[in-house]
Amino acid sequence: MMYEKSVGMALDAELYPALHHWIDHDLSNLYNLDLQRREKPVLRFDDVFRLLQTHWGSPEIKYPSERQRLNVALMQQLSFFTATRPATLTHKPLNPDRLATHYIGQEPSSPSLSQSEQREFFKTLTYRDVSLFTLPNPLGPKDLITMQITLRYTKGWAKNPNPKKFILYEVDTLMFDATVLMIAIGFLDDAFRDEFSSVEDLYSVRTTSNRGSLNLSWKESILDVPIFRHPGSDCLRTSSCVQPIGYNTYLEYLRMLGKHTGFEATITPYAFRRGAGEAIEGVATQGQLQQVMNHRDAAFMSAATHLSRSANARAPVTAAPEDLKIVAKEYQLDELEQLRELLKNAVTSESGTLKAAR
Repeated sequence: MMYEKSVGMALDAELYPALHHWIDHDLSNLYNLDLQRREKPVLRFDDVFRLLQTHWGSPEIKYPSERQRLNVALMQQLSFFTATRPATLTHKPLNPDRLATHYIGQEPSSPSLSQSEQREFFKTLTYRDVSLFTLPNPLGPKDLITMQITLRYTKGWAKNPNPKKFILYEVDTLMFDATVLMIAIGFLDDAFRDEFSSVEDLYSVRTTSNRGSLNLSWKESILDVPIFRHPGSDCLRTSSCVQPIGYNTYLEYLRMLGKHTGFEATITPYAFRRGAGEAIEGVATQGQLQQVMNHRDAAFMSAATHLSRSANARAPVTAAPEDLKIVAKEYQLDELEQLRELLKNAVTSESGTLKAAR
């Protein structure tokens, strides 16, 4: 890949055997390279539980702010529940000038981008990618709050966009409840469009009988703000306050957690991905993947993903008479309808049918 980026063409496949032989023998002998593969850590469900237990309960785990504690908890859950790569949730800044001088035939870019222009390159999870909604729960004291997450910036998104959607919901084990964390972050950012005075107000919202669900919408001004932000970027007063959390920062948090949890191996974001992949190995469809990862039955997944969730039985199917009069007056519908009939008659008289005239 580096060769292709540097010279603009792929390496001849016939050279691969000779290249591998050169690395395995000449280079390894010259520099005393260790060619043994390192064991890659895998975080399974019980391992993630221990990490979260340390995260919330250990006095040794300190963050620059308690907002970061919420960030890291939710990032761990999303990493495990969705098996996504860390680049989807974090931001790894690249220096365009350094990249340009590394590759052959490229020149350093023009003057540095402004701060507002740099924000356009933050390809990470924002409020636009997360939606909260309620599902009716006629047998319970409150409706079920559910969260849909769209991961847009998956591997290869620039050439082949393939956003992935995941459904998460309330669970009995609070430590694994991602919706509670998202609600808390939303309140901290004053992100809800409806002015809830408390969390109790939000949980008291009930879906009306004619609706399949009720959206808990975000404010328009916050849709493009990263959810996971860098320490010191917890405020929203200026553009500098919305810098997304960096990959290296998240990595250091995980290393700290792994160390205090007692894991011998160094914990990285990819350990969540390997554990999730191992747990769902052999599961073919995304719907089944959702059920396995979120430990819910098929009936709930059907309700959360079915088209009827957004249906409204009381939605008007015809316009009000007064609205029709306004439209007719503004857009001269009568004249347009007459013109359409004239054109239709002219075409059918010449060709017989509209289909034949195409």
